Amino acid sequence: MLTTLALSALLAPAAASDLASSLWHPGAGAMDKGFAYAGTTVLAAADDSFAGTWVGATAAWAPTRRLSVSGTALVAVGSTVVGAGARFNLIESKWFRAGPVVFGAAWDHTEMESSRSIGGGLGLAVESGFSRVRFDTFVPLVVVTTEAGPLIPADRLPGFDHWNVGMTVRMGSSHANRIRGGIASGGVSLAYQHVGERWFMETAVTAGVSPAISGSLRGGFVF
Repeated sequence: MLTTLALSALLAPAAASDLASSLWHPGAGAMDKGFAYAGTTVLAAADDSFAGTWVGATAAWAPTRRLSVSGTALVAVGSTVVGAGARFNLIESKWFRAGPVVFGAAWDHTEMESSRSIGGGLGLAVESGFSRVRFDTFVPLVVVTTEAGPLIPADRLPGFDHWNVGMTVRMGSSHANRIRGGIASGGVSLAYQHVGERWFMETAVTAGVSPAISGSLRGGFVF
């Protein structure tokens, strides 16, 4: 449960639709043709029986305005998880965007009892709203996993089949500062993001349905 909560800090789309990306799938938010970012991620989580830290890298690229791809790799003591996704907006306008998302991931857990899993899925991403207030939604439609070991797929591919809904408020004349609140099947989250001309920084906190909490820090370069 803690692993699910910990990684859920990355599962909801980022605070800015321009950088909307989760561990498993990109959102439907606007990304200019050729837009890309790359950075690092640090995530910590704790409950009444365990505390852990994950570190890794995240990146995304939009070869066209409708198409974007993203990926994240995380490591912790005894576990590794790698996820990637691609979305293609069938509807692309200033006020409303929507399209299918294909995503996949692999999980390798070697601490104490070895467990491995690989999976893929198809979902729907939607993003809409106004200049300063945007709403985003992701709904998984089909999810398939294969596994080997004692852990259930939800433990090895945390949030893989989670839905989420969020609202982003953009502040400042350039919309560089953004706050997002979200709710998902894995918990609720609050995030702050600053996007500069060549860099971005994001911090988020997530609370799950059990007495546990996680926080994440992401930062990197915008191209």
